[in-house]
Amino acid sequence: MIPRLPLRLIERRPLVPHPGPGVLHLGFEHALGGALAFKPGQFIQVFFTDAQGQEQRRSYSIANPPPAEGAPMRWELAVSLLPGGRASHFLQALPLGATIEAAGPFGRFHLMPADAPRRILLVATGTGVAPFRAMLVQLRQRLDAGTRVVLLCGARTRDELLYRDEFLALARQAPGFAYRGCLSRETPAPDEADLVAGHVQPTLMALAPGADDLALLCGNPSMVDDCAALLAQAGLPPRAIRRERYIASG
Repeated sequence: MIPRLPLRLIERRPLVPHPGPGVLHLGFEHALGGALAFKPGQFIQVFFTDAQGQEQRRSYSIANPPPAEGAPMRWELAVSLLPGGRASHFLQALPLGATIEAAGPFGRFHLMPADAPRRILLVATGTGVAPFRAMLVQLRQRLDAGTRVVLLCGARTRDELLYRDEFLALARQAPGFAYRGCLSRETPAPDEADLVAGHVQPTLMALAPGADDLALLCGNPSMVDDCAALLAQAGLPPRAIRRERYIASG
């Protein structure tokens, strides 16, 4: 049986304004004061009992960078809200201060010390951008060392580009970092230089990826598989293409 730990909800705020598909940002601390160590890019499993009395579990990527030494440890999550979703109903109604059970962290979707690409290509749709927010500190370190980084985020509208302001702040601070929001249902205004119309796939290929790039893909399974195939055709070896598929389960 997977060991579990108690998490206390200490923060909840909406990420996408109404109307539109709901996304919540949730913050948890260890209810017993324990450590919450993780590698940026990993995920946790959350357990809850639904209205029918059945235990459910859902997986969510950790969305915050590891805190500075001595700062309180926490796990932050970006949770999509689906109409009629069991987890959506539970997490929307969970009171601040309430405790849930979780397990983890899990996964190998992260940067590794031995990685030495000329450029890191990050591609996400929806809440798939959460692990890349968790990598912000690592990305800044890579940028300071001379590695270029490009983040492509796919969404239907500009309001659905999660954590956009934080990524744009990094782009202003670090010339080697580029952010592009790819909008499938809106046309960017002329002064929105960080936005492009269309899906992430053509924007990715316009970057002319090559064998010395490293790509991390996270989000809709079709997007992830499409981009992985395109990158392989462009010459990236399998070890340089890392994937995390998100399937919304509500």
